[in-house]
Amino acid sequence: MAKTEGLQRLTLEQLLAASEKREMALNKTEEIEIPQLGGTLLFKRPTDEMMLAFVNRVNNADTDETMEITVDEMAKIIYTCCEQLHDKELYEQLDVGDPVDVVHKLMDAGDIMTVGDKVCSMNSIYGNAAEEIKNA
Repeated sequence: MAKTEGLQRLTLEQLLAASEKREMALNKTEEIEIPQLGGTLLFKRPTDEMMLAFVNRVNNADTDETMEITVDEMAKIIYTCCEQLHDKELYEQLDVGDPVDVVHKLMDAGDIMTVGDKVCSMNSIYGNAAEEIKNA
């Protein structure tokens, strides 16, 4: 059983404040530099479901495919979390069938990994799972 000595029972006000703080964290946005493009894009925090799917996909990859899958999964997260990349005219002008391919047209694998890492870091699941992914 967990030790509760020295801990205080949370009040209704503290629970409500914690809920409000969590809601604000879920709606977090951040300007992230895209080194290759010499500018920034605005990203929203990836959802827990996105991060869990990412971790599962990377952890279940064959060892010789891990980097390719990581880059592809990060490209999906980059695309999903950046409204600017959802512009239909953008992917028509870049002549891509799958909208996620916009990310591959704009960034090389290094930038996808760098930017993807920053976007994923907006969600605490990634911080907890990053070590697990690195050791996989």
